Amino acid sequence: MARILFFLLTVVIHTSGQSAKLRDRAADALMPYGKEYRQAGFYVGDTALDHYIKTSLKYPEPARDSNIQGRVMVRFIVDEQGQVSKAAVIKGVGFGCDEEALSVIKAMPLWKPATYKGKPTSSAQILPCV
Repeated sequence: MARILFFLLTVVIHTSGQSAKLRDRAADALMPYGKEYRQAGFYVGDTALDHYIKTSLKYPEPARDSNIQGRVMVRFIVDEQGQVSKAAVIKGVGFGCDEEALSVIKAMPLWKPATYKGKPTSSAQILPCV
């Protein structure tokens, strides 16, 4: 049990700063509108988003029993009102981890929607869930 907790803490610490970078890189590729475009964001910032994901994810028992490790990548849409929808796993690890990541993403609070020329617009997001 202590070994699993150590692994989870190591992965969380290692990836905490990477999720914002991965999300920004993915967003640039998906919505390249230039300076008139503002990317959607978690209302209270990237640090709070990382904290939300880390505290909400529960390591599934089948994954723990099989010593499964990895990162689930989830793609979703933030609509004009900031609601999360159409969440889908784009890279999974199985053993219940994919379903857990989807449930955490679907339960997220509202986001600040993306804007283009000052008007709210929907946008695609990609988040790594550890």
